[in-house]
Amino acid sequence: MSRGSEIKRLRERRTIAATIGYCFVIVLIVLAVMSNQLTDTYTVVLESERAETMESLAVATSTALGHTTIVEGMTFPLEVPEYAKGKPYIYDIYTKAGNSFMRLCTTSGADVTEPYYLSGVGDEYNNCFELQTEAFTKRTEDDTQYVCAIAPIISSENTVAGILEVRMPYEDYSSTVNGMSLSWTMTIFAIAVAMAIIIFELNLFVSTLSRGMIGNVPVLIMYGDSAIRFLSFFAALGSVMTPIVVSEFIKREFADQENFVVQLLIALGLILYAFGFFGFSGLRKQLKFKLTGRIALIITTAAGYILSLVSGITGNAIVMLILLLPTSFCYGMVFDSLRDYRINAGKLGYDKFDDRTVHNIQNTAYFLGVSVGAVIAGICFERFGILIVNVICGAALILTSLGIVFFMKDNNPVKEQFLPLNKWLELVSNKYTGRFLTSTFFVMGTLVSFLIGFIPNYLPTVGISLATTSFYYLITAFSACFVALIIKNRYGHVLTSKVRVIISSICAVIGLLVFALVPTAKILLISVALIGISLGIHDFYYLYVLFLLSNNQAKANLRKAGELSFLAGLIAGIPVFAVALIVDVRAVFVAAVVLLLVCAFMYPLSSFANDVDDKDPTLKKERKSSKKTKTPAPKAQPQDAQQALPQQPQQDLYAVPQGYDEAYAQYQQAMSEEVPSDYYGDQQYADPNANYGYDQYNGQNYNGGYDMNGQQGGDGNGYVE
Repeated sequence: MSRGSEIKRLRERRTIAATIGYCFVIVLIVLAVMSNQLTDTYTVVLESERAETMESLAVATSTALGHTTIVEGMTFPLEVPEYAKGKPYIYDIYTKAGNSFMRLCTTSGADVTEPYYLSGVGDEYNNCFELQTEAFTKRTEDDTQYVCAIAPIISSENTVAGILEVRMPYEDYSSTVNGMSLSWTMTIFAIAVAMAIIIFELNLFVSTLSRGMIGNVPVLIMYGDSAIRFLSFFAALGSVMTPIVVSEFIKREFADQENFVVQLLIALGLILYAFGFFGFSGLRKQLKFKLTGRIALIITTAAGYILSLVSGITGNAIVMLILLLPTSFCYGMVFDSLRDYRINAGKLGYDKFDDRTVHNIQNTAYFLGVSVGAVIAGICFERFGILIVNVICGAALILTSLGIVFFMKDNNPVKEQFLPLNKWLELVSNKYTGRFLTSTFFVMGTLVSFLIGFIPNYLPTVGISLATTSFYYLITAFSACFVALIIKNRYGHVLTSKVRVIISSICAVIGLLVFALVPTAKILLISVALIGISLGIHDFYYLYVLFLLSNNQAKANLRKAGELSFLAGLIAGIPVFAVALIVDVRAVFVAAVVLLLVCAFMYPLSSFANDVDDKDPTLKKERKSSKKTKTPAPKAQPQDAQQALPQQPQQDLYAVPQGYDEAYAQYQQAMSEEVPSDYYGDQQYADPNANYGYDQYNGQNYNGGYDMNGQQGGDGNGYVE
């Protein structure tokens, strides 16, 4: 790339970044102003409705007390309603006592043995007792301001037996559901970030489409890494919307059922979706080979869209649970096609399209897509219901599948070895590969189940809207994509597999343990930040380490083994977090953290974890380059002034030395003689270049897992760099 084109590209990136930042700030300001205006208007309407409700309660309750004997120290005979969860109205009964009013009964829990007299009240109480009129007023008691609705209690003799007062704190009276609280602030921030990300991805799509194909590259990667970014983003956006709203939808449909029944149904739905989305890889491969990859992708995604529309139109939780498995299987075809692209692009041998580079690009897009999909799903579900959520997520995946067909041409299904369940269990039970699979892929699966399965289920229970889950995912994405990237860039020369797993395990255990000890929404922010580092530090290096640990002895598809271990951790974590919401969050989480601690440190505490990375030539290269950069150059020492001496005559370097002709004649005579046949004895000539490019430990090609002809090294199970 020439310097002029590079400068032009940098200017374009700066312009895009400035545009996105400007859009983010404008959207954030507009949302803040609109939120303030809507909150003020909503508060006025809400106060009016609450005042009418309190007046109606006062009149109805005073009428019901008309046939009750009103005496001092009595117990309130009726049931006390609540204006919010855990916040009941306060009922007081007063009677006239001279120029004041004495309290006879209260539900506030105050001591009724000592007489209490109203002081500093207006004429509303006198008019209520004398003129038999209801009123709505304010008063202060114990430095707390209350709003009160009062009504006279008419006895059976048609006389005023007392005054009934219904009150609530003014703070609760004028409050909204969210207002400008911390949760609402996080929500509008997440909305602004989501809109900025969408603008960036759409700009990426338009620029990729307008720029066209890149010359002199294979058809598969002719649209560059930009196509990978926005297609992976929209795939994650559509795929995550359904599991985000599953828990809240089931809670609404089964509101009259016990909590353990609801949580079991939620866990069942999430397990079905996860198993359908990540499982059935063999069936997907059969469909692709029989129908071709493009046709199978379009047909299955369209079928999943139809099933999700049926689920949304019926609006029935049972129908949704029945259709979750086939719907997720169809939607998982998009994810599987992106996986095929990653493997096929890695086989081409291009520097910026190797397996790990493409996987990191997709991973960043997945995090951003999940964050944006969560805020869209939360807002649409709370305002419009499950149907609109299904319409949007299905449309996003349909457009993504069309984009894969257009931008990822020649993305053929990958021919790989099938991994039966017993072979995977054999790898898990192995001393080397089993511990590594458990400490890495299995633990990552449990962390993803915590993010996708637990957080959307937990936050509504503490009064936080479903759309706010997006803010937690943004924190996770920031930690995984930026904080972990800084760690990898600065300390890449020491990040062996053992060090990576130790960092990942410590962050995961501390994050979950902190939330287990203090299970609040604010502490959850710290937990997801640490979990983000845990999910981002691996740099997709684990699969290559798994290949080194197998030492060419495990004749199995190691890539599939890692994916199956991840799915096992995902499915295993869902019921554990469901039990936490049924029994007790703190107790269950502490027990779960102990089990996770054992699983996470199985590999780092093993003796063989110390030297497994010695077979990695790339890590050695990074260490050497780091040492070279850290070694300072020696300072030049000043030399003392010396006296100038006359230059001595030097020998002629091109002069023929004495005896050269005689030695050359002997050499010519020796070369002309014939070598005896038994000169070498039984030794065979060894080609010094025979093992060039191969590992002396396992005999596998290090050239990205493939030979110079683009064919996979080993038995087709190696990790592609």
